[in-house]
Amino acid sequence: MSVLTTAFRTDLTDLTDAELARLLREPAAAAGPAVPDVMGEVFARHHAAVLAYARTCCRDAATAHDLASEAFARTYRSVTAGGGPEHAWRPYLLTCVRHTAVDWARDGARTRLSDDFEAWADTLPAAQDVEAAVLAAEEGSLVLRAYRSLPERWQAVLWHALVEHEPAAATARRLGITARGIGSLVARAREGLREAYLRTHLDQAAGEECRHFGTLLAASIRRPDKRAARDLDRHLRSCADCARAERDLRDLNGRLGAILPAGILLWSPHTLWSSAAGHGIHLAAAKAGVARAGTTKAAWATAVAGATALAVVALAPPSEHTPAQADPPAAAPIQAPLEVPASQDLPTPAQPPVTVTPSVSVIPSATAATPPPGSRTMVNGMTGLCAQADPGGALTQHACNRTAGQTWILLPVTGGAQIKNTGTGRCVGTGGSTTDGAPLVQENCANGGKDQVWTLCDNGMVINAASGLLFGLKHWPAADHPGPGDQLTQSQNYYDSQAFRWQQRPPKA
Repeated sequence: MSVLTTAFRTDLTDLTDAELARLLREPAAAAGPAVPDVMGEVFARHHAAVLAYARTCCRDAATAHDLASEAFARTYRSVTAGGGPEHAWRPYLLTCVRHTAVDWARDGARTRLSDDFEAWADTLPAAQDVEAAVLAAEEGSLVLRAYRSLPERWQAVLWHALVEHEPAAATARRLGITARGIGSLVARAREGLREAYLRTHLDQAAGEECRHFGTLLAASIRRPDKRAARDLDRHLRSCADCARAERDLRDLNGRLGAILPAGILLWSPHTLWSSAAGHGIHLAAAKAGVARAGTTKAAWATAVAGATALAVVALAPPSEHTPAQADPPAAAPIQAPLEVPASQDLPTPAQPPVTVTPSVSVIPSATAATPPPGSRTMVNGMTGLCAQADPGGALTQHACNRTAGQTWILLPVTGGAQIKNTGTGRCVGTGGSTTDGAPLVQENCANGGKDQVWTLCDNGMVINAASGLLFGLKHWPAADHPGPGDQLTQSQNYYDSQAFRWQQRPPKA
């Protein structure tokens, strides 16, 4: 049965990544599910991870969205032309992000790439042609060359199972096998990668001595032989290439999840992948329903067009029965602004900005007057706690209550909205800082600086106009157990963490 016939009989969500690729490649696909439907499903499965990686290359969220969108568009063009990925969509898309970012860095047309990425791009081999420089860098990675020589199913299972620590059931659905078969497939793929790496090393070995000792490298790691080890050690001390191969083979044997990103992507920020492994945060980020809830044909069309403009919106309050920990949809920002409620605000006190220092916050009294009409609490998507402005100047999160320190009003301004607290009469700002992790501060709203301007997106993210960073928690990884009293900071969009998503609700009665 063809994949097209299968697509008529089942939902696209039930198809494997390879089946989606064949739907895009087959000329008869025009008679089957529409291309936007197929690419919308691809987008739903991979966008969270692609955006997280793109964010490490960029200074602001808007540029990261543009970069991720361009990676999807290039991959789509490659697949429909008969190339591109079949099973291993994720590593292909991430590599496409890096290729595109290097293009932007070299042509000088983009100025919003991160300083770290631009510095890395400057280390690539000098060449007038961007693609030649990238290919030269890739040729120097034995891990990448070995990985690309593997069957794509092996590439996919190594990436999803060992780098992103995806649950076996999810990887099994992606590849069209049983969850019980994932373990044996991972084992075969690991062994295949070690053998491919050794072949790649031997192919470029400088002489007979390197080729002789190269054949002993894998055996020395699995079954050390003392006599052979002494001779091998002497060779490794005098041969840098074989010493590197020996280190890589040990990493492939014991730290494969750590060495694959660096070897395959080349630009691979340590914090992105070490946190994913250490905290169990999956870059696939997505319970399937969460990613898919906000991904539509329109989202894919927006991605291809690179339309990533953010609009200021006032989110409709969720149902009173909505669980505090519910995952907001990972949707593209709304493209048409909704009306921000008119302010029925308290007078703004004329006082200078208050600089926050990391200290124990002063919690306001639980007794409060009736909240002003139109005010909202801001509930964190990870913790279910409410954003709070403390009289002492700190911005923290605490259990939700009716205190004025937890009620907020949006003030429409050019480019977004100010977020004003009804208790202190001050607005949330960055204090002029563009540093990832810097604490948010309470400022005099009348100052009207750009660092007080925020974009509220329909996926729950709140983005600062000056820094491009997100309104979130200092302790954003779930493994850090963020709780009451945790500081509110501005941050990059690490893994689409729920710590950077907020629901607006009426103050609790």
